[in-house]
Amino acid sequence: MLKRIAAMLFGAQLATAFVPAMAIENPYAFVVSVSAMNFCFVRFGYLTTDKALELLYSYANENGIAPFQVSNIFKSSSFQRHTEETITEFGGCQKIIAEFTKRDTRSKRGVVSAPGSQTARYYGSDPLMLVSPLQNLKPE
Repeated sequence: MLKRIAAMLFGAQLATAFVPAMAIENPYAFVVSVSAMNFCFVRFGYLTTDKALELLYSYANENGIAPFQVSNIFKSSSFQRHTEETITEFGGCQKIIAEFTKRDTRSKRGVVSAPGSQTARYYGSDPLMLVSPLQNLKPE
């Protein structure tokens, strides 16, 4: 499934212009962590592969990572392994989904994020929290 997602990302082009909002210190770790979460969302039926890719590109763009950077990160020889390791680091898909469902419930009550904020719904409101445990992660 990761190879399929990587292939789709490579061919995907988004119409969104690159507008950096805030710089993520380690774009590789950011893309790996979001991809790990997306893998679980797709596996458990919360997202389609296409929607997961759309959200990944959108969230990366919101955080100052251009679409071409995301595509290049997906091409890294260590990307799939690091994504699988990150799923384990996050406690597995069951834990990722449990965290999402808690966040999703709060979001529906208006506690977590502004209406229409799909990236916050899936990934949380603080992108740095996703990257902090992986700060030293680099492509090989």
